[in-house]
Amino acid sequence: HGHVFSLYVELESPRAVGDLSQALTGEHVGLTRLDDTPSNVNAAGQEDVLAWVRPDAQRDTGFWIWAAADNLRLTAYNAIDCAQQMAASRPRRTLQ
Repeated sequence: HGHVFSLYVELESPRAVGDLSQALTGEHVGLTRLDDTPSNVNAAGQEDVLAWVRPDAQRDTGFWIWAAADNLRLTAYNAIDCAQQMAASRPRRTLQ
């Protein structure tokens, strides 16, 4: 019950792998260590999307991104976030 995908990203100008990694890191996205590539096995039970960034050996503007996510947990957290936002925006009745 997971999603695993790879992306090839080519930027307009060369960047350091750390810059791209920093740009990807955020709420619900975590980077894995170089020796621990994302898979459906290590993503199971995790609430974050696990990502791994590696520069392309052929092009200095290209990067490979491997990522994995527990689709059941990710869907559940998304539903909770939506419910909390809807509850916060719901008009409150006042008792008189």
